[in-house]
Amino acid sequence: MCDLEQLLPEPRGLDEPRYKESPIYLFFEDFILDSIGELDTQQSKKNQALHLYRVFNVAEGDWRDVVATALGLSNTIHIAINDLWIRNKEITGKNGQRYHPLAFAQDFTDQYMREGSVVDVWTEETLKAAEERLAAVTYPPPNTPLEQAGER
Repeated sequence: MCDLEQLLPEPRGLDEPRYKESPIYLFFEDFILDSIGELDTQQSKKNQALHLYRVFNVAEGDWRDVVATALGLSNTIHIAINDLWIRNKEITGKNGQRYHPLAFAQDFTDQYMREGSVVDVWTEETLKAAEERLAAVTYPPPNTPLEQAGER
């Protein structure tokens, strides 16, 4: 297995309690950053080079698919991520602040992983409303989960 520590961006590292206890958080945060268009291309390549499918014991594939499979993410996870990103960014912007993408990814991860979380739990109406909000903004369209690596 690769030495994950040397491939991670500063200041995040596997020695931090957040990632030491749950290493997949690091890659879920990258998944979130990728979904909102904020993940560095080099970091995405590094994630792919780690062969995470071996680490998380799932089928070989694009690192995003590996994370989605390992966590059992739904087909609507990108909608949840992007809808919350846009809404929270708007709220902080109105307050004259900037919501840092990594802070959002960490907050989303914490909320999603919390026992009894309803992040990415939708009624037909709430899903439709989120899709309409996403369609109304000038923003890169959310990625679809479980894409084949060649389609990226």
